Amino acid sequence: MKNGFLLLLSYVVLVGFACGTKYRNVISSDERLMINNNFYKQAESDSYSIDDVKLTDNTLSVTITANSCNDASWEVKLLDSDRVAESAPPQRYLKLYFKLQESGDEPCDKDKVSRTYSFNISSLKVKGYKHLRLNLQGYKEAIDYKY
Repeated sequence: MKNGFLLLLSYVVLVGFACGTKYRNVISSDERLMINNNFYKQAESDSYSIDDVKLTDNTLSVTITANSCNDASWEVKLLDSDRVAESAPPQRYLKLYFKLQESGDEPCDKDKVSRTYSFNISSLKVKGYKHLRLNLQGYKEAIDYKY
């Protein structure tokens, strides 16, 4: 009886720890990278397109285009779903959060404006692996991240 109770207690504690990290809110050293499943699922962005993606060491550079008066008022974050698909290599799911913060005070003709944003993605590494596949929503192919 005592062994059964200890086994059940151990199971409850382990399940509690596993569920406790389900919706963590991590902002990396690059404050534009956010690891948060709730925000990932609920974030609604203004319209943009991804033109180019480059990965150099731990830096992911994404060039986006949007119809805007200028790019000075853009808010851009890289969101991670905080889920790792157990495959070989493991996979993570990303998307951009994009908001225009333009004021209506000055009239302008909106044009297509492009800008490149760089993100330090070192906090996305998966322990025990040297390779990760990043799936960026809106981009045509997976990104191989080797570290």
